[in-house]
Amino acid sequence: YNRAISFYNDALGVYTNLGARGGRANAIADLADVHRCRGEYDRAISLYINALEIYTNSGTRGGRANAIAGLADAHRCRGEYDRAILLYTDALEIYTNLGARGGRGNTIAGLADDHRCRGEYDRAILLCTNALEIYTDLRNREGRANTMAGLAEAHRCRGEYDRTIPLYTNALEIYTSLGERERRGKAIVGLADVHRRRCKYDRAHLLYSDALKIYTNLGDREGRSKAFAGLADVHRRRGKYDVAILRYTDALEICTDLSDGKGRADALLGLGKVYRHQNRCADAVSSYEQAAEVAEQSGNKEVMTEALKKAADARAFSTRRMGPEISHGRSRLDKA
Repeated sequence: YNRAISFYNDALGVYTNLGARGGRANAIADLADVHRCRGEYDRAISLYINALEIYTNSGTRGGRANAIAGLADAHRCRGEYDRAILLYTDALEIYTNLGARGGRGNTIAGLADDHRCRGEYDRAILLCTNALEIYTDLRNREGRANTMAGLAEAHRCRGEYDRTIPLYTNALEIYTSLGERERRGKAIVGLADVHRRRCKYDRAHLLYSDALKIYTNLGDREGRSKAFAGLADVHRRRGKYDVAILRYTDALEICTDLSDGKGRADALLGLGKVYRHQNRCADAVSSYEQAAEVAEQSGNKEVMTEALKKAADARAFSTRRMGPEISHGRSRLDKA
């Protein structure tokens, strides 16, 4: 990423000196893509807006659609799903009018990710299926792999693990053959999530650790946050609460720096669960309520509802507890 930024900045300087507005807009949009991939969403959004202004003034509809779609990706990654849906819809309309099937496929896949993050899995699966058909017709292997990974995510969230593993595995094979390390890391995290949910913690820990190495070598902070969060979940479920707190805190710090609302909410929810397991009810309530607030701001109704319910349960348990402190083992009230 650092080398890419250097090259694009050099190109931007040349285009600026030449007065080539189209080239300048393209270089700015490419820079925005790099910052988005690095999880630097504020910088990416600023650059996409800059490129969008140039494309709009010059009447470049394709460039305009690309910049809008990039903006949508950045807002989705920040957990701003309502804003992302509006932008994806605008981009999709332009791509459709232009007959740009590749752009349509990318935008439909982005919309699918947005709906999945909002917990709207049926809609996400339908959109992924549509995108997969487009990518297959275009023989776009990377697009196919991305969409299969998205389908896998939606099925994983619905607990349909037998359908999830083959999709992740197929996507992982394509990413490996294409040398797509970042996407490979994402698929590995997805597989790790499935094994964690199936209580295969040794396998999950190994996969999360592999993903963390990939993301660390890439300098991908967003990917690192997801790997940390997964490792934290594994340690929590194995009763290693002190380590779990450290890993959730690692994830929370990165997500806060990146303005990643979904990641922040998930990390705070995980911390709340650890504190509840330790019978630190006041800390649990505080973390749950913070998670609910962040989730509400980002439109993540599923996490908001879960966090509010767990906050109420922890508060009720705290008020009922009159006798000696109970064991610091896992409570039957909170096995999530």
